[in-house]
Amino acid sequence: MRMYLLAITPPGNIEVLLQEQRSEIYSKTGDASALALPPLIPLAWYTSEPAVEKKLLKIEGPRRIDLGMWVPFKNGLYREMKDRTLWDQAAGQLPSPSSRNIPFAPFPGIFMASQNENISPPENPVSLGWKAKSLSCYQIEWKTEIWYENLAWKEIWSIPI
Repeated sequence: MRMYLLAITPPGNIEVLLQEQRSEIYSKTGDASALALPPLIPLAWYTSEPAVEKKLLKIEGPRRIDLGMWVPFKNGLYREMKDRTLWDQAAGQLPSPSSRNIPFAPFPGIFMASQNENISPPENPVSLGWKAKSLSCYQIEWKTEIWYENLAWKEIWSIPI
């Protein structure tokens, strides 16, 4: 199956710290979903490349993202955004999602892993924050029933926000 994901991505230094946390999930549980994609904040899934004007999205107010607690939501585990205003504004300007059969739900937070009862998130996670700079489109393909097995992905474009 091939799908497209629009997401906000953290800068490299924050990505490294989040990847360390996700690697810890993998080493403790064997849950490969924690390592399948780079750390990202999922906004919307599509079955074909979304028609997004490659210009600045109109975001009012601060573009600061601060991550809070770990939150289970639908079929995923996330590090939630303390203030979801940026997420709401960005998601509200995107075309309507074209698919309901998605690997994990859009949520105002970093996707950490598929929800798994064996994962016990830290009670006091390290505070992380950055200024959001871009919206990225990822092409994601998998060939098995479980989305994170036999997965290939690539970033096909990125625009400033």
